[in-house]
Amino acid sequence: MKRKYPRAFLNVLNSVEAKRPRTVIQHILTHGFITSQDLKDLYGYNHPPRAVRDVREYGIPIVTYRVEGTDGRKIAAYKFGDTI
Repeated sequence: MKRKYPRAFLNVLNSVEAKRPRTVIQHILTHGFITSQDLKDLYGYNHPPRAVRDVREYGIPIVTYRVEGTDGRKIAAYKFGDTI
């Protein structure tokens, strides 16, 4: 689900140049969310929470919630929080 984000928020997102947080940001912008499984399988990050913490360190709000993974277990999923 693609969302419309305020221009100021998009400017903050576009200012991030570091590879790991930029990867998380771009995936969320494209798909609406990212899971810990995506981070591990698609991008090779062995510690997915670290990649999300990198985004948070830029002051970008990220919400963590649970979804069912491909193996039926509950895994973490991440999306942008309050953007206003």
